[in-house]
Amino acid sequence: MPPVQRKAKANGHAKAERDSDVDVLLQGAVTGKWTDSFIVLAALRWAVGRGMELYEARSGSARGAAKQKGNQQPELKEAAAQFVQAHKVPLGLVAIFVVTCAIIIGGESLDRLPDRPLEQAEDYYGVLGVTRDAETGDIKRAYKTLAKRWHPDRNPNCSSCQETFSQIAMAYETLSDDSKRAAYDEAGVAASELKSAKSVPLTRENFDELVTFSNDVWIVQVFRPDNSHCASFHPFWENQVQKYGHLVRFGRIDVTDDQANWLPLKVRVLPTVLKFGRHLGTVEIFPITQMHETPQALMKFVLTSFPNIGLPLNVDKGALTKWLSKSTRHHKVLFAIPGKSEEERYKSHLVPRKLAARWSDIFDMRSAETMLLHDLPLPPEVKAALPGKNESKGAVLFFPATSARVKAFAVFDWPAGEEEIVLELLRFTAMVGVPLSVQGAELMCRSLAIRRVYCLVLLDASDTAMARAARDLEESRTQYQTEVAEIRAGGGEVSEDEDNFVVPTLRLLRHPSLQPSVASCFAPKFPQVERALGASSAFLMDMDTSRIAPLRLSSFRGLYPQIAYEDSLTWVDIDTIRSLPDCSEGLRQRFMRQLARASTTELAWQLLLALFLVEATAKALTSQSMRWCFGVLGLTLALLLRSPVFWRQLDAYVPDFLRAAQLIEL
Repeated sequence: MPPVQRKAKANGHAKAERDSDVDVLLQGAVTGKWTDSFIVLAALRWAVGRGMELYEARSGSARGAAKQKGNQQPELKEAAAQFVQAHKVPLGLVAIFVVTCAIIIGGESLDRLPDRPLEQAEDYYGVLGVTRDAETGDIKRAYKTLAKRWHPDRNPNCSSCQETFSQIAMAYETLSDDSKRAAYDEAGVAASELKSAKSVPLTRENFDELVTFSNDVWIVQVFRPDNSHCASFHPFWENQVQKYGHLVRFGRIDVTDDQANWLPLKVRVLPTVLKFGRHLGTVEIFPITQMHETPQALMKFVLTSFPNIGLPLNVDKGALTKWLSKSTRHHKVLFAIPGKSEEERYKSHLVPRKLAARWSDIFDMRSAETMLLHDLPLPPEVKAALPGKNESKGAVLFFPATSARVKAFAVFDWPAGEEEIVLELLRFTAMVGVPLSVQGAELMCRSLAIRRVYCLVLLDASDTAMARAARDLEESRTQYQTEVAEIRAGGGEVSEDEDNFVVPTLRLLRHPSLQPSVASCFAPKFPQVERALGASSAFLMDMDTSRIAPLRLSSFRGLYPQIAYEDSLTWVDIDTIRSLPDCSEGLRQRFMRQLARASTTELAWQLLLALFLVEATAKALTSQSMRWCFGVLGLTLALLLRSPVFWRQLDAYVPDFLRAAQLIEL
C-alpha cells in the first residue's frame, strides 16, 4: 500500500476511534450508573475532541468541511439529547448548585449595597458621652475632657479633629444652657417614642465599629416605636439598662426606616433581643415568652454573658494550686477580692467577670476571696502579694502560663474602679508581647476616662526586642515623672495632658502566623500603614484620633517627653479599623470575600473545582468506595489547609500545654 494511502487510512481509524470515544463519553451512562464517568471530565474531553475536528475541518477544503459539518450536525444533536437523557439527575444537581451559588453571591452583593442615608438629628448627649439625665457638672466635665483631647491646637496634623471639636462645642453650648437644653429635649432626639436614655442607637454605619470589633458584651434590641409588643417590653428593657449598664453595653436598632438586613441573622419578630460577645462565639437570641417571666429571664440573659471565674476554694482547697500548676496558652491573672456577706461577694465578682470576658484573648483570669486565700498553704511570695486578711482592699496578681511564681502584682482600695484595674493589666502586657489586631487595639489602645493611652507598635519584633522596648519605656516614664515633679516643685505648671498618659507595647506581625497577622487576617488598608512607615520598624498609634507617627529611633528612652511635648513626631491619618488585622471572620465570610474579588479566570477554576468535588462526593456515596471517600476527604482537607481561618479554628483544639504562652523577661 502506498504511504499516502496508509497515512489516510490511519487518520481515518484515529478519527473513527475518537468519534467512538466521544460518543461513549456522551452516552456511556445509559447502561451504567450516572457516576461511572465525571461530567466535568467528559465535557472537557468532548470539547477537546470537537476542537480537533474543527481544526481538521478548517485545514481541509471548504466544501469538505461544510459537508462534514452538515453530516455531523444531526449526530451532535442526537448525542447531546442522549447525554441529557442519561444524566438528568447530575445535570439537575449541577444546575441547582450553580443557581444556589449565584443567589448566594447576589445576596452577599445586595447586603453590601449602602442604603440611602437618612437625615437624623445630632445626638448631643451621644457626642459628649453622657446620659440624658446628666447633671450640669457632669456635662461640663465631659466637655473639658473631650475638648482637651480633640482641640485642633493639640492635634495639628489631624484632619478630622476640627469637625469633631466643633460638634463637641455645639453640644456643650446647647446642653449647658437650661433653656436650650429643654428646647432640644422637646424637639430633638429625645422626643422620639420609647426613648431610652442610656441605650446606644445602632445603625449600619456604626454597628461594626461599636459592636463587631468591640471586646464588650452588647445586648441589642431590634424594635419599632409603634409596635405594641415593643411598647410592652420597654419597661423591662429600661430596668435592665439601669441595673447593669456598667457591665454590658445596651444598644437599640429602630427598624422603622432601616430593616436591619445587615445583621448576621434575620429578624422575624419584634422585639428581638440579641447578645453579641467575642468570647460567646455565636450570636445569642433572648427568648421572649410570657410577660410575667420576662424580668427574671432577661436578668439571667444579661448576667450569663460573662464566664464564671470564681475558684471554689470553700469546697476544693486545691483549686488554686491545680490552676496555677496547669500550663495554659495564656498567662494567668488572679483577683483577690474582699467581701463579708454573700451579696457583697457576688457584686465584687461582677467587674472581674466582665474583665475576664474582655481580656480572654490575652489572660486566663480567676477570682477568689482574700480570706480563703490566706487559709491556704501558699508560697510566701504569693501571700506577701495579698492584702491583709481583714483589710478592705483588693489585689491583682500576674502569673506566667507555665509557672506558679508571682511576676507582678498591685494592691488597691476595694471596690476599685474598672479603669484602675485596666491600668494594671496594661502594665502586665509588657511581659506578654501581645500581637496587634483590631480587637486588641480597641482593648489596649483606646484612651480611658482617667488616662490617655498611646500604643508603641513594633513590626515583626522578637521577644528580645519587645523586652528592650519595654525597659526603655519604663526608664523613659520614670525620668519624665521625675522631671515633672521637679518642675512642679519649682513652681512651674505641667498640664494634665502632658502628664496623664500611658504607653503599652505591642507588636504587629506581617507574615503568616496562628497569631493575628496581616497575612493571615483581613487588613485591606494596611498599605496605608506601610506607606506612612517607609523604612521605620516601629510607630506610635493614637486610636482616639486614628493617627500613627513613624518612629526612626534606636532607643525609646526619650519617648515620653516626645509624646508630652509633641516633639519630633509627625502624625499621619489612617483608617485604623481597616488597617489592622481583623481575625473575626469565619470560613464562609473569607470565602465570599475572596470570591467577590476574584477575576473571571479564578471564578471559572473555582466553579470547575467545585463541580469536580460535588461529582467525586456523589461517586463516593453511590459506589460506597473507601478509596473515593478518602480521596474526597483528602481533597477537601487540602482546600481547607490553604485557609488561615481553618488553621486558627484547628488551633483551638490543640492541648494547652503544647501551646503554652512564653513570658518576656524584662
